[in-house]
Amino acid sequence: DIEPDIICVPGGHDVTKEMETGVKDKLSVEERLSMLQEFWIHDIFYFSKDIKEKIIVVALYNGQKRYYKQQLLKLTFEIERARKQNKKILIFQHEPISTGNKSDTKVEATLANDKKYYDFYNGCIGCKYTDDLITKEMYNLMINSSDVIKGFFCGHLHSFFYTEIKTSNNENNSIPQYVS
Repeated sequence: DIEPDIICVPGGHDVTKEMETGVKDKLSVEERLSMLQEFWIHDIFYFSKDIKEKIIVVALYNGQKRYYKQQLLKLTFEIERARKQNKKILIFQHEPISTGNKSDTKVEATLANDKKYYDFYNGCIGCKYTDDLITKEMYNLMINSSDVIKGFFCGHLHSFFYTEIKTSNNENNSIPQYVS
C-alpha cells in the first residue's frame, strides 16, 4: 500500500521457510503461492507495465526453476505486441536462465568479497537438464526474441554476476543478464 506502483518479483525466500531454518513447510508449494498472492500487489506469476511508450517491463515468477502455461501465453502476446508497437521488453524474474554458452560453466561474480562462481550453462533454467516442456518452450521463446527482449534482471544467487544469453535467431546477438 505504501508504494502502489512498485513492480516486485517473488523469490525463493518468499515462498518457503525451509531454506535456512531447517523447518519443513507444512503446506504445498501451490498453497504457499496462493497465500502469497493474497498479499502481493499484483499477479505474482505475470505482470507487465508499459514505461514511457518505449519499454515493456515484465515480471515473472520462476522461483521453482520453471515457468507456467499462463506465463507462456501472456509473454507470447507481449512479444507480438512489442514487435507491432516497436517497443523493447525488459524481464525481471528471480532465477537466471541458461546462457546457452558452454564456456559459462564457471562465471566469476563481478562484486564479491570472496571468490564466487556459478554455472550459467548447466545450472540455470533452460539448460539441457530442463525436462518441463512449458519451461523449455518459454526459454526458447525468450532466446528467439532478442529483437524485442533486451535484458534479464534476476536475483537468487546472493552475489553479482553479468552474463550474456546466446540467442538462436542471430549468432552475433545476445541478451544481457544481470544477476544481483
